[in-house]
Amino acid sequence: MGDCPSPAERWLSKARQDLEAARRAAVPPLLASVACFHAQQAVEKALKAVAAHLGAKTIPRTHSLLELAELVVEAGDEVPVADEILASLDPYAVQARYPDFFEPEPDAAHSSIELAAEVLAWAERAT
Repeated sequence: MGDCPSPAERWLSKARQDLEAARRAAVPPLLASVACFHAQQAVEKALKAVAAHLGAKTIPRTHSLLELAELVVEAGDEVPVADEILASLDPYAVQARYPDFFEPEPDAAHSSIELAAEVLAWAERAT
């Protein structure tokens, strides 16, 4: 039997899957809310991976990217994205799954994916 992946590796694997899902949703026909949801999820899981790698005792079951960024900082690292940019993705975690949520613009979907890729690359280097 092979080595069991660490919690950080498991979070990174999930983050990669979400980033791939976001990218697929951004291929025509663009599914902007789906792309934004999965981009937010990729960032969330990348932050959880870094927190786990740094030895956070518990990884909270939250979608708040600001809360997770604070956890990373408390554990000893800096998140390379400004708080207001992280906060801009938070509505996509829950509201994007409901029919009364506005449909994000195509530019929002593409910028969310770029941000997710940036955060995931940082998380991979940090772990």
